[in-house]
Amino acid sequence: MLNFIINSRAKNRKIEKVVRVIEKYLTAKNVGFKLFFTQGKDDAKNIAHQLTSKNCGDIVAVGGDGTVFEVLNGLQNFDINLGIIPCGTGNDFCKTIGISHKKIIDFLENILTKPAKHTDFILINGTLRVLNITGIGIDADVLNRYYKAKIFKGKAGYYMALIISLFRFKWNKYKIKIDNKDELFKTAIITSVCNGKYFGGGMKISPLSKVDDGFLDVVIVKKMNRLKIPLAFVSFIRGNILKKKFTEHFVCKSIELFSDAKPLINADGEIIKSDVFKCEVVCNKLKIFRP
Repeated sequence: MLNFIINSRAKNRKIEKVVRVIEKYLTAKNVGFKLFFTQGKDDAKNIAHQLTSKNCGDIVAVGGDGTVFEVLNGLQNFDINLGIIPCGTGNDFCKTIGISHKKIIDFLENILTKPAKHTDFILINGTLRVLNITGIGIDADVLNRYYKAKIFKGKAGYYMALIISLFRFKWNKYKIKIDNKDELFKTAIITSVCNGKYFGGGMKISPLSKVDDGFLDVVIVKKMNRLKIPLAFVSFIRGNILKKKFTEHFVCKSIELFSDAKPLINADGEIIKSDVFKCEVVCNKLKIFRP
């Protein structure tokens, strides 16, 4: 049985097209399936919780990174396989693993004929699961301002939030503990802990990341003149951020950040407030249908 958890809040026509293709293709193949449509926040999480509690079969998340985030955190066990059909405004993890909404038939065929593959994920503070990227810095500040905005939405709202953050963002000063031993002291604009390669709707912050290597890629963009920050974002878009002098990169199994400022945490596009920020990689538990 295939259970599709579908984000019906996504304001685009991709969802309608995807649902039609799913119904037509799986009916023709005589494959059992159920469609579950979300209506509000945490619906995807609650549906995933119920399905895995009753061992109802594999789950396919249909939506953006937010939908995948909710589904991943709703899983009560890893006895099921997870599939993803990207249909949201941000589909950054799917860019890393090479899944497109334009190739739904290929994806469905892959589910029916090929085994799912072990895929790493990030565990934050021992409880919260992130599949793609988490971190602290201006990216979290921008998202927080964007979510709070009452007038500007969409891309215009995001860029407006970015402009405001460029002038008001406060540098993060903190201590880093790597694999429970090495300690570093940093002042940075962005510190990202990565499993995937992309964030922010397609900006390649971690081009060396692999989703099944058992390591976290940590990318730190150090403090710089505020007028140069837009150039850093251009480097993200071009995928050459690691070549810049203002960037540091290393891999680890776990990382913990300590800061008196208690900065906001960006967890796959969701804003988390916590006094603690500890990440560790989890391997050989989650299986995802992917090329």
